[in-house]
Amino acid sequence: MATKSRGKLDDTLAAMFSNPKYSSNYLFYAHMVGQCSIKIREDLPAAAGVSFVNDHYELYINPERFDKEPLEERLGTIKHEMLHILGGHLTVRFTEVLKKNVMKWNYGTDCAINQQIEPSHVGKNWVTPETLSKFYGFEFPKNLSSEEYYNLLPDDNGNDDGNGNGGSGNGKQDNNNLGNGKPELADSHETWKESTGDADLQKDITKKMIEKAQEETIKGRGNVPAQVSKWLELFSAKSQI
Repeated sequence: MATKSRGKLDDTLAAMFSNPKYSSNYLFYAHMVGQCSIKIREDLPAAAGVSFVNDHYELYINPERFDKEPLEERLGTIKHEMLHILGGHLTVRFTEVLKKNVMKWNYGTDCAINQQIEPSHVGKNWVTPETLSKFYGFEFPKNLSSEEYYNLLPDDNGNDDGNGNGGSGNGKQDNNNLGNGKPELADSHETWKESTGDADLQKDITKKMIEKAQEETIKGRGNVPAQVSKWLELFSAKSQI
């Protein structure tokens, strides 16, 4: 079987690990990626996605879409995926409150984490307080949590089908076809549905990933994100039944 092309993924990871212009701030996230299994998914309706499968995370890349992004935006995309993991967005994906409106959770999480990415590395129409304010016609404050953005977003989601695809009705998210100027999700959240495994095991594995990434980043003299203690605390708590 022919090996699927990884496109510009390896060049992007190399920049995260060793390019002096980027590595200092991206080294921690590079070490997070290094603990994921990378899968090439040409059917993915976005540049990237992530899921937890039994005992590890899988990072999905669609080279056709990923390679079209400039390097800075590819760096932002990879960091975006790791921030979904670090924010615990896959662990709470199917709680009762989020079942009520999947689209709002998708946009709430993206709005929160995209503000943790260097502004010049964020796609011009990705979900941010600015793009949401422009689309909905009222101001979205900065630096809120995913849950706070979830509560701010109107239930009338602009004829969206709940997966962020602009109401095409096919259950597939396509970031290049949202229509009506709606802000774009940076990735495919459809892969979250493929997650399997025990919630407490997932938390334990994620905590160990963070600790290892922190250790390796310090060794490599990179910058450890200020939120590390917050992430470790998040994954130290046991799941509530």
